[in-house]
Amino acid sequence: MAPVRRRRKKIVDPGQPLIVVGDGAAIPTKKDVGLFNAWRIAFFGSLAVVVCLIVFKPDPYLRIFAFVPDGIWVTFKVTVGSILLAVVIGLFTGLGRLSPIRSSVGSPPCMWR
Repeated sequence: MAPVRRRRKKIVDPGQPLIVVGDGAAIPTKKDVGLFNAWRIAFFGSLAVVVCLIVFKPDPYLRIFAFVPDGIWVTFKVTVGSILLAVVIGLFTGLGRLSPIRSSVGSPPCMWR
C-alpha cells in the first residue's frame, strides 16, 4: 500500500484579498479585512445588475422598480393583518377551551389533544 502524503497548505499573504466559497457563514475577524464570501459577491453582483438595467434599459425596468415600494407596503400590511387575525383566532380558541360551556369554540371538533 502506498504511503499517504499530506498536502502542504499554501500560505496566503494576509494583505491579499481572499475569496471563500463555502456553505457556512464566514464571520470575518479584524484580521480578515479582505474576506469576501459567495453571498457578498452574489448580493453586490445582483445590485449591479439591477442598477445597470435601470440605467441602460429604463423602459420596462424603471417602471418595475417604481412599483416595488407599493408591493413592499402591501406585503407588510397583509403580514401584519394575518398575524393579528391569527392572534385573535388563537385567543378565542384558548378561551373556548377553558370555557365550561361545551358549545363554545373549544368544543371537541376544534380541540387538538
